Amino acid sequence: PTTEITPEFILQTVHHLHIHTIIKHQGPVHLNCQFRPPLSTSQEPKKNIPYLNAIKQWQKSKKPFTQLIQTTTHTPDLEKIAATINQTEKGLLIIGNVQKHPTPTAINTFINQLKWPVFTDIHSRLTFDSPLIMPFHNNLLENPSIIEEIHPQTIIILGHGFFSKTLVSFLSQTNASIIQIATHIKKQETIYPRYQHISINPETFC
Repeated sequence: PTTEITPEFILQTVHHLHIHTIIKHQGPVHLNCQFRPPLSTSQEPKKNIPYLNAIKQWQKSKKPFTQLIQTTTHTPDLEKIAATINQTEKGLLIIGNVQKHPTPTAINTFINQLKWPVFTDIHSRLTFDSPLIMPFHNNLLENPSIIEEIHPQTIIILGHGFFSKTLVSFLSQTNASIIQIATHIKKQETIYPRYQHISINPETFC
């Protein structure tokens, strides 16, 4: 074992593999564990290394580290999400790649109803005429005072695939609950704490 690979990465990797065994186009998965030589050492193992500190709270809970919900409209799972939204005082909406040929109508309606600040990634290929859209979010996220002002309790992500490394870094460090609405995701997108993946078309969800 090595402390150079975070426990979150290991948990998320297993989660990602599990997803591919149960979603559409499911099939076998392969997990390759590469061990650096030497495989054994004569040194005494170090004690009290704070390696698991990042997941200490999760270890005390009975919930999975990440959660996949396969759903359709009008299900209890979506009702829970609606309740989370209603209870959120400060939220953030992020729009990524929603589909190959997106139409902004349903998403635009969702933006106006939600009334949360909105980040739109370049991969969304969508334009919205709303004062809730926060342009140049890359620059904003480099300003600690702006991050403190936004400080969301809940983040909803529509779609997948982010061009902005600054945005990905922000998501990996936030304490907010993250709900990603997408029919599929990439493995590197799931390295977030307090994460749920809702497997449904974002426009259908909106």
